[in-house]
Amino acid sequence: MIESIEPAIDPKNRMDFLIDWELTLKCNLDCSYCTDSAEMDGGHWTLAKHPPVDECLKTVDFLYRYTDLYMQTKQKFSRRAVLNVYGGESLLHPNIVEILQHARDMHTYDWPLTVTTTTNAIIGARRMREIIPLIDKFTLSYHTDSLPKQKELFKENALEIKTQGQSSKIIIMMTNDYSKWDELTAMIQWCKDNKIDYLAKQLDNKHPSKVYNLAQLAWFANEYKQDLDYADGTNLSEKGRGCCGGRGLCTNDNLKDRKNWIPRVNFEGWSCSVNHYFLFVKQNDGRIFVNKDCRMNFNGKVEPIGTLQNSGVLLAETKQRLSAKEMPLMTCAKTRCLCGICAPKASTLEHTKQIMSKHTVNQAWQIN
Repeated sequence: MIESIEPAIDPKNRMDFLIDWELTLKCNLDCSYCTDSAEMDGGHWTLAKHPPVDECLKTVDFLYRYTDLYMQTKQKFSRRAVLNVYGGESLLHPNIVEILQHARDMHTYDWPLTVTTTTNAIIGARRMREIIPLIDKFTLSYHTDSLPKQKELFKENALEIKTQGQSSKIIIMMTNDYSKWDELTAMIQWCKDNKIDYLAKQLDNKHPSKVYNLAQLAWFANEYKQDLDYADGTNLSEKGRGCCGGRGLCTNDNLKDRKNWIPRVNFEGWSCSVNHYFLFVKQNDGRIFVNKDCRMNFNGKVEPIGTLQNSGVLLAETKQRLSAKEMPLMTCAKTRCLCGICAPKASTLEHTKQIMSKHTVNQAWQIN
């Protein structure tokens, strides 16, 4: 029985603080497994307008000030952050170069920042060459729903990023459409041939496109090098999942047993440190969450923790929480964990504190 989860020890894939900034909802694709909606579960919104550049620049200041509050509580090896600029398709924003340059100029803090973007990489070559120097690491999402010319542009841009010496990983979206699996596995081989990191990503949620057949589930079992409990027609995300970033995980304090897939997705009632590792901001409507999928707040509800319009209030509240005798953790009220499974968590509050004492300064936790 699994009673706790924490990231495996991996100097090359540390548990940094992830700032997910949904810069825009507008996208140049309309994939079958991505909901076109302005609502929280929508991956893009065709009718969206790009947020004004001046508002985007103001958001950068909030992102860093909020992150810095958490950085003051962490052990030195944990004081690292990642700014992930995405959408929609973030690189479509007409002021994306200005925004990325501002994000780099505004970082004057004493903790390292890695600027990343999650993108479908379907943009013109000239724009891509402007963007490459401003991004430390690219996460490139490969979609079989895109057009042949778009797929070729994707590969050209992926190779240009590599040629320029920037780090990248290709996330291959593994649709359940078996007629596309030859293309998907060919793309995996293309990544191997070109020595580009990749991750074959199982698709989550309850959409019919995310239910895999037996042959596909057996393929995942081999890819993850993990025994999977499945049957024909299983929605794999209801059985378990791996870390979105491919990070190895450990259970029950056994740091010697690294796992690529956790056979559990329900942590309702567990104590979770997700707020110590994630921030999610929707620029389109200004809502602020601790995580883009779990969206828990400090009152045990699935709600925002604040808004960009009142970001000063949230900063003051966060400083107060982190200055308290006992630092804040979340109590999970969800029936499924998607993004955030890698955040240290346990079935009891004391166990989570014990795990987190390794990652934070000694005064941060009162362990009985």
